Amino acid sequence: MSIPNCILTKKGQALLAKTPSGEAVPVTRWQLGTGVLAPELAVEDMTALVDPLQYVPISSCTNNGNKATILGQFVNTGLSEFVWEELGLWATDPDEGEILYAVGEARGNGETIEAGTVKLREFVFGMELSFDNAANVTTVIDTSLIFATKEELDAKADQEDLEGKADLDPETGKVVSSQLPALGAWRRVFEVEQWSGGELRVPKTEHGQTPTQKYTLAVLRQRSGRTALDYYGTSAAQGRTGIVNAMKAALAANETTPDTYPTAEDGHVQLTWHQVQYYLLEGVLTSDTEAQSQATAKGFNWQDTVTTGAVTEVTLDQVLTAAYVPALDGSSATLDALCTDTVLQGLKLRRKADGVGEVAQYDLEGKLVSAGWGAMEAQVYWDLDTQDLVVEGAPFAGDVCVMV
Repeated sequence: MSIPNCILTKKGQALLAKTPSGEAVPVTRWQLGTGVLAPELAVEDMTALVDPLQYVPISSCTNNGNKATILGQFVNTGLSEFVWEELGLWATDPDEGEILYAVGEARGNGETIEAGTVKLREFVFGMELSFDNAANVTTVIDTSLIFATKEELDAKADQEDLEGKADLDPETGKVVSSQLPALGAWRRVFEVEQWSGGELRVPKTEHGQTPTQKYTLAVLRQRSGRTALDYYGTSAAQGRTGIVNAMKAALAANETTPDTYPTAEDGHVQLTWHQVQYYLLEGVLTSDTEAQSQATAKGFNWQDTVTTGAVTEVTLDQVLTAAYVPALDGSSATLDALCTDTVLQGLKLRRKADGVGEVAQYDLEGKLVSAGWGAMEAQVYWDLDTQDLVVEGAPFAGDVCVMV
């Protein structure tokens, strides 16, 4: 982006001066703007953006000694094209209420951001404040924390270390590659069903990190727009019921018209993956040829698409064999024990998302957005006792990216 620097406003300086030593600055939210500040006006005198566009939630706020790093993020979903000229950070003053704490102005050199319908773009940006609460309040806002995309955030090196130690290539003017420090990110995709008691916990056996501080820089995104979902937890019962009903429909069809569907020696009907998946999605049992045709037309040819990483040695025919007895109104104990959510995931069988009507084209992926309620209402931290990574808040599906 084209905002060259960000500074504290006079109201921000006053708030910082009255913030007790060791306490966090009470920042509240970011704000984007499209206005151009008149040349004769000083940025530090601003109390509001010239032309506000929208507020953006604070995605992460961490304190380490005399430094505070505050991140924000937004996606241009639903926005028309605009020129990004202003970036403001708001905070709560105990005496004055919410104030414009810090602001950056491009002064007419802002970046044009395409409409979300033209090009979907995600932005992660932030400020790093260094201060002391002695006689003089000194503040430096590190604008190197402003990024154009999440990918740039993942690739960003430690700028402070580069300024102190790195050598520049005399031909390109860039830091020599051998001296670029490594900074990576660890990402985890999660579903609503994996939360428990308002928490999503990722054990150390999965993330492999050794945290030393509770809070960390993290990006949360919420997944939306999916019309098909994997089976997790209790939803596996829905999958088992669907398979039993498919078996009942096949047995009834064979009773009316023998040999409509092939039958094994033990009596269970040998349905194909496409037939079962089509039935689970739309409750329709048809020939394998027609089911494959529907898979192509409706976009559920995902039998080779891995989303959960689950692996199973249980075959579809073994599941169908176990479904035969409950299809005859017998016990479902064998099927319940055999056909778990992990087995359904390993077989790449999915269910129709709750609350959606008729689907023209199934979408297993959806979109990950960072401006939704999930990113606004959840926080990410390390449980130093268990070494778990914890996402806390109201459950939602999405992903978390943690700087490591």
